[in-house]
Amino acid sequence: MMFLGRTVLLGGVILTILGAVACGSGSGGNPSPSPAGETPVSGGTPAPLPMPTVTGDVINYPAKGYRARIPSGWNFQPNAVRAEEFAPDYLIRPETVDGVQANIIITCEQLVGEARQLTLDQFVENKTTRAIRLGATDVAERPATTVGGAPVRVLQYSRVLNNTPIVRRDMLFLHDDCAWQFAYTVSPGLADSLQSDVDAFASSFEFIDRNGQGAPGASRHR
Repeated sequence: MMFLGRTVLLGGVILTILGAVACGSGSGGNPSPSPAGETPVSGGTPAPLPMPTVTGDVINYPAKGYRARIPSGWNFQPNAVRAEEFAPDYLIRPETVDGVQANIIITCEQLVGEARQLTLDQFVENKTTRAIRLGATDVAERPATTVGGAPVRVLQYSRVLNNTPIVRRDMLFLHDDCAWQFAYTVSPGLADSLQSDVDAFASSFEFIDRNGQGAPGASRHR
């Protein structure tokens, strides 16, 4: 596996998206400023990305294969940062607390070729190793859960970024040929109080096909 690190500025704090990428392979309220500008791919103007429909607090995103509900008080920004391998979606709190704008980065990393053999254990191990290399401390696993029927492992750790402490909780799961990650970043004092919003989002998340219909697909337990 090859790891991708991408840095974005959010609420005055530099945050890092950790991606394990295979080798060879509107809510209510005013939206927050985009965390970063779009990154061109292939040396030219990137093709437009498919966009979701947002009705009330419901995100319907057939192109990325999911439907979910935006937690109250959060803003949704699809394709907020673009890379060659993926374009994460963001849920962002409008306020900055202790230098951090709480956010959830929603990422589907497509697995192709041999990477399709990736197991959940390997995915978690890759993420853990990468986090430690980037200076994470207090690395631990939280109780396992499920998202859309898929088994989920939850990795938690602390970091200091731009002289500001953060807590990061990564929900990691595999479904079809996609390695999913919900990366929740928050100031330490709000980590537990906003966790219910993260849980509500995860509980509302469901897999859909390109026609917007339910698509159970295949999830991997190990």
